[in-house]
Amino acid sequence: MRKLLLLAALALGLAPAAGALTTPERTVYCGISSAKPAKLVCWRPRTGFTVDMTAKGKPVGRIEAKNKGRRGTGKVLAYAHTWTQGAWTCTSRKTGLICLNRKNHGWFLGRNKGYRAL
Repeated sequence: MRKLLLLAALALGLAPAAGALTTPERTVYCGISSAKPAKLVCWRPRTGFTVDMTAKGKPVGRIEAKNKGRRGTGKVLAYAHTWTQGAWTCTSRKTGLICLNRKNHGWFLGRNKGYRAL
């Protein structure tokens, strides 16, 4: 099963393991795309809501049908902990996930609902 998830992540252009995370309830998953330019991509499997941004760009949010029901891989980012990978930093809170890039563009993605560009 784990190999299948890894292959699915690779097929969608997301980097495995070190470049991936999930919130404690697994309501939000994130990964770094292997496309050029690379992007941080986060989504909610319940709704398919997906948001991404490059290292210096502003976030773009949308509904992606392919992400509805899709689970990711990666380490669980405990509440009040921060994950940094390349140009991106994400902090897990009980209310949701905050992610920023080098230009301090980013988003707040609520644990179960809600999205706000920062």
